[in-house]
Amino acid sequence: MKCIVETCSGEYEDRDIEHSMEVKGELVVIDNVPALVCPVCGNVLMAEETVAALSRIVAEVEAGKQ
Repeated sequence: MKCIVETCSGEYEDRDIEHSMEVKGELVVIDNVPALVCPVCGNVLMAEETVAALSRIVAEVEAGKQ
């Protein structure tokens, strides 16, 4: 799939990435997150299911379950 960044000519590639986010002031790093990554500009797309799974992880961390 062609990159959605207007000035980029790259094509997305399936990759597993390391996704970092801050939750309650703490850095949370999740390995092996499936994503589409443009090798030219670095733009990242994630499937709706992946975003939902990350949201569940954040909710668990916020609730103190992890």
